[in-house]
Amino acid sequence: MLLFVSLIVLLNETIVITEPQLQLTVSKYYFLGGVFGLFVFFVFILVFNKNKAFVNWKVFLLLALGYAGPIVAAFMQPSTITLIATDNEGVAQTVTLVIGYYARFQSIFFAGTSLLVTYLFFVVVPKLIASKKFLMGFLYFLVIILFGLVIYSVVVEWDQYYLLFSTGDIDYYTPTISLFSNTNVFGYYMSLGIFAMGILESLKHRFWHSIVLMIFFITLLLTITITSYFGSLVFLTLYIIHDLRTQFKEHPLSASIWLVSLGTLAFFTIVGLMLSNEPFALSLREDFIPESTESLQSRFVIWRYARELFFGFAIFIGHGFGISNSLLQATMAINSSNPTNRFHNGWYDVMATGGIWGMAFYIILIIVVAVIIVKRMKNNSRVATTALFILIGILVQSLAEAKVLFKADAMGTLGTFLILIPVLMKPELLDQKIIVTPIPKVFDIYRQ
Repeated sequence: MLLFVSLIVLLNETIVITEPQLQLTVSKYYFLGGVFGLFVFFVFILVFNKNKAFVNWKVFLLLALGYAGPIVAAFMQPSTITLIATDNEGVAQTVTLVIGYYARFQSIFFAGTSLLVTYLFFVVVPKLIASKKFLMGFLYFLVIILFGLVIYSVVVEWDQYYLLFSTGDIDYYTPTISLFSNTNVFGYYMSLGIFAMGILESLKHRFWHSIVLMIFFITLLLTITITSYFGSLVFLTLYIIHDLRTQFKEHPLSASIWLVSLGTLAFFTIVGLMLSNEPFALSLREDFIPESTESLQSRFVIWRYARELFFGFAIFIGHGFGISNSLLQATMAINSSNPTNRFHNGWYDVMATGGIWGMAFYIILIIVVAVIIVKRMKNNSRVATTALFILIGILVQSLAEAKVLFKADAMGTLGTFLILIPVLMKPELLDQKIIVTPIPKVFDIYRQ
């Protein structure tokens, strides 16, 4: 199942996301579709014949109904889409986009694979988790991969890190650009690392979990992009407050000292960055904050163009996966020689892709997941609460980045997995008691 989901993500990341203008011949479409269909057939034979509990037609049909918008849109789109876009001077211009076979294939393939992965996460994968150790093993595997990204960045971009601290020379795409197209992507993966460590710590306390989490957090800060901070900071704030609240019940004095220590450290760090004359602090105040403000303003422009895509019948079913991104790029080209095809907002992405139908389906899925999490709190409130905080963190981050759950790309798949699987696995595999994270011994002065 891991290989199967990984293949789906790999196909979407390579031929659908990173190569939106790729032109395939009809024979290659047949080849790609045939190979994937054959692979799906064998996986389903192997998996669903093993256990009939993996088959739930009601869930599948409901999910298929939700993902129908992008598929229908792919068939209904005219060969040439014409729309009116407004440039920065307020002048309306006509924009045209020619839709070929690849664009339609892209939308259908992405919608179909997203449907499949979402079904697997809701119905199949939780039933495959044989023990808590099995789940933790997979999470450790994910953490090792993400930690490898950190090591790679430090080794390859060591000179950039050195310049960052010695001269304060903050480049918007420095130093974490070696692996990805921009630092927002790197920052999101660091967020996933923080989320994964939160789940692991909720399943079983280990002191080194906090150390690894801190490494992910520091690396996230060094991505030098404010949009990557939102979700993780919201998650960590909620997680720490809930953790201290739990500790107060058993060790009120030591928990109070721990809270005051964290607050004091945060206060002096912020004051130091605001008042220090060190190169890093100066560059942070004089370069990074103004650049972040400009970046936010540029997003307002992107969102204005995104709203212009909501027209005609597309407002109900959207334009489809990929097609909506190409339309955004085409409309922004009237003002820029290097237009973006990224919405930089998950909600606009959902609306442009699936219209009102897709937005309603997305909101319903989020509500369903939230209800499941709340119900699972009676089995292990710490794991369920952590999953709820991850859900909130991802939704907050999606306000400034196109991070969408229940989507078969790498970030959407991993985010959905971290939220769903720990709360959908068999309740008897999780501890029934609330796990209280031990406070560091230096603060544990109240224990008798």
